[in-house]
This record gives sequence, structure tokens and C-alpha cells, in this order.
Amino acid sequence: MQKLLRLSSAIVRRTNYVLMIVASCILILVTIGTTIDVIMRYFFNSPIVGVKELSEYSMTWLCFLGAGWVLTRRGHVAITLLEEWLFHKTKSQAKKYSLFVDMMCLCYALPLLWLTGKETWVAFRKGLVLTGELGAIPEALMYFWICVGFYCLTTQLIVNIASNILGVKSLEDAPDSP
Repeated sequence: MQKLLRLSSAIVRRTNYVLMIVASCILILVTIGTTIDVIMRYFFNSPIVGVKELSEYSMTWLCFLGAGWVLTRRGHVAITLLEEWLFHKTKSQAKKYSLFVDMMCLCYALPLLWLTGKETWVAFRKGLVLTGELGAIPEALMYFWICVGFYCLTTQLIVNIASNILGVKSLEDAPDSP
């Protein structure tokens, strides 16, 4: 069971890492594009068509593409008031707290994964498009990256819960024996 958990964890961590790289590249491109657009708008009175629209979509993608990677580092997924007030005494309590938070997040993430997957599929099947400065962009393309982000977040939560229940402190240190 621990071999399967280690393999799953490795796949999920690598996927989250790749998506973090993609999100970082998007952030760099949005920053450069917005800077150039501001310079073009204020100094030359000629803004770049579509930069504002792309940056709006990109900010949404950044949040979802980076969520799984943040979770692998246990960042931003904590209720620190409860952690400090109730669960700060022993490692056993900290483990229970971590399991509790991961399970609560999973209860939130699973329905959202289902809904985003469903909306992506509906948009794809109906051929829905978003119209704007860039022309007609398939709505499914916009939703797809949100769905991918929720999938990675959900799988990371499942790996965290499984490692917590099985008592594997660090998946990199887990024994190879079955």
C-alpha cells in the first residue's frame, strides 16, 4: 500500500510542480504584457488589444494551477487559530488537526471538481464561446484549466489524507516494503 502511495505522491507532486512552472510563466508573461500595455497606452495612446482580457483570465488560471503546489508545501491550507488554540500540544493532536483540515478541504474540493468538470464538458459540447477584444474564445478552454487545477488539488488532498491515515510521516522516507 505504501508503494502505491509513494508512486501516487510522486506523480501528483511532479504534476503540481509542472503546473506551478506553467503558472509562473503565465505570471511573468502577464506582468510583461501589462507593463508594455500601460507604457503603450499612456505614452503612445495605443493600448495593446486583448492584454487586459488575457490578464483577467490568467489571474484565475494562476490561482487554480498553483493551488496543488501550494498544498504540497502545506501553505495557506490551515486554520491557524484552531491549530494554535486546540492542537498545539502533541504530535498526535497535530496529526489529527492536519487530517481534519485535509478532509474538510476535500469535502469542498470534490464537489467543485465535479462542477467545473461538468461545466467544462457542457461548454465544450455546446460550443459556447466568450466574445471580447480577442474575438471568440471557446469557453471550455477557459474552464479547462480551472478543472485541471481542482483535479490536482483534490488528488494532493487524497494523497495527504492517505499518508496521514497510514502513518507515513514523509512520503519520501516511506519504506519500499509492501
